[in-house]
Amino acid sequence: MSKATGQWRVKQEDAYAIEGIAAKFRPIIKTMTNIMYNTSWQGVSAATRNHFKDKEPELLPLLDELLTNFNYDDVKSRIVEKHKPIAHLFCLGADMGQVYAFIEANQVFEVALEACKRGIPCLTVHDEFIVPKEDEEAMWELMYSTYMDKDIYKHIDLTQLPGMDVTRDKFKLDRVELS
Repeated sequence: MSKATGQWRVKQEDAYAIEGIAAKFRPIIKTMTNIMYNTSWQGVSAATRNHFKDKEPELLPLLDELLTNFNYDDVKSRIVEKHKPIAHLFCLGADMGQVYAFIEANQVFEVALEACKRGIPCLTVHDEFIVPKEDEEAMWELMYSTYMDKDIYKHIDLTQLPGMDVTRDKFKLDRVELS
């Protein structure tokens, strides 16, 4: 974190900018990354194509253009490389995607609760916060400090979830192993 004007800020980096892949493909990379939190390694390709076919058909030509230069496995591997510190969380299936959604929802509510305690009116929309302009800086500080200060997830033991093959320093993602 860096400190600016008395408030803590996290250095923002585009999570979906992948080296060697043009910026115009960002919507495809973002969707694939999110899919990788909710499916198996083998299921990413079909889930990606189905997503764009069913929900964003206007982006199918962009997906097809990306796939003329890269195959699905190459794009998935580049996403994993970009997110190496959390790569072990990818492709663990739909059940884990629900666990991640649960954790994120709890973080959002924890931040919103803390905002209310500090007198900051706050509405949530998915993973975003709507606050008065004068409270924007304080909300940034809350967003990047509130849940980090709490140990509210210590009760979640990933090794006890069904279908998980988890060892201390290695997570097995179907046929792909990351160390």
